[in-house]
Amino acid sequence: MSEDPSTVEPPAAGIARRTFAAISLPPAVRAALARARDELRRTGVRVRWLGEGDFHLTLCFFGDADAARLDVLRGLLESAAAASRAFRFDVVGIGFFGPPRAPRVVWAGVPDPPPELAALADQLRARARAAGLPVEERPYRPHITLGRARDRAGGLALTSAVRSLISTPFGNVIADRALLMSAAEPPAAARYRKLREAPLKGM
Repeated sequence: MSEDPSTVEPPAAGIARRTFAAISLPPAVRAALARARDELRRTGVRVRWLGEGDFHLTLCFFGDADAARLDVLRGLLESAAAASRAFRFDVVGIGFFGPPRAPRVVWAGVPDPPPELAALADQLRARARAAGLPVEERPYRPHITLGRARDRAGGLALTSAVRSLISTPFGNVIADRALLMSAAEPPAAARYRKLREAPLKGM
């Protein structure tokens, strides 16, 4: 059962947190990704790995937002979701950003993203710009971040391990809602927290 968005507590007034829109992943997909993460972790390379519960597909970053801006973001999320249709996508393979000797980010891929996914990301970006919020101008490239490298040592060992998982399937996702999320406030165990969820209602 999804959490009622009206029960999600906002950040404390005046505290700005990194905020973004995302698609959640089902438990089976998160568990499969966690197994791949653990295999990569055995390389011993210093990477700040995400916890299983923090895996998600990012749609759009909104930057830091305090409690006063969250109402704008909630409305933005809900209007974009109302205009977007539910869709499915597969999570397949592990890749990385950065040079092979020093990969920066390790991620799981969405090799054949449905047009509805890009359309939802575009809806969110357009609404964020209209609200005067800064958004990335780079083309949207869907991926699920698993970890970020802490230093360059052992980069080739990590790259080799990543390439061994390049075609591994991790499961299918039914995306029927979008989430507004932010960096969690310490001392929370999870890195991210859900602030709002909005069903995809488009026909």
